[in-house]
Amino acid sequence: MIDLHLYLTFVLAVTMVTILMLIPGPNVALIVANSVAYGTRYGVLTVAGTASAMLVQLALTALGDCWRGAGACATGCPGAC
Repeated sequence: MIDLHLYLTFVLAVTMVTILMLIPGPNVALIVANSVAYGTRYGVLTVAGTASAMLVQLALTALGDCWRGAGACATGCPGAC
């Protein structure tokens, strides 16, 4: 049987993670603010801008990991293994 203290700690952690996942982030606040202030067109442009910025960040992170050698064998970076 699982210890009651451990179970309550797990329930608290799951509850906290769920609450944090439901809170909108700064991108959502920016998109809503631009949509309300300037209309749907600027809201859609803001979505496109934040999405492209996330893609650039993801690409730079992947390139940095490949360059450093972190997880290089799994990702297939040339000359890593």
